[in-house]
Amino acid sequence: MRAAFGAAPDGPVAVAQGHATHASHKKYVRKSRIVRYGLLVIAAVAAASAGAAADPAQTPGSNVTVTTCHAQLDKPPLRIAYTNVAAQTAVEVDFTVVGPVGAITSVRDIGKFATGTPINHVFDLPPDTSPLGLSSAKCTVTKVRYADGTSWVNPNSP
Repeated sequence: MRAAFGAAPDGPVAVAQGHATHASHKKYVRKSRIVRYGLLVIAAVAAASAGAAADPAQTPGSNVTVTTCHAQLDKPPLRIAYTNVAAQTAVEVDFTVVGPVGAITSVRDIGKFATGTPINHVFDLPPDTSPLGLSSAKCTVTKVRYADGTSWVNPNSP
């Protein structure tokens, strides 16, 4: 019975075998932890890539294609990238940034936004808004004003 617990009659050999078994068990536990953490990292990267690869929600009828709407840690913390796909130049594009709990802020971008030209601008957030909570923010186009004076207003503004 004692031999079963590593106390064989030849003493030192049994202790050395027990020690080797303990060391190999520690090595196994370490490897399995590394594998688990590795799988966790791979899953997190895959989930982030899937979220990043997904197209942002578009605002039907706006003739503005939003390609990016997210918060970042750099200042200013809100980045909106979009393209005017209307036949004429836009001079104002208004957005409402919506998070999980509703509207967070409104943004007005003023300039000359030619058809097909990618626009990539950054904006400030309200003072008490952390960019860390905006990972699932959506930018809804609420108004587009064109160079000829006509405009489009979102009938379903948030």
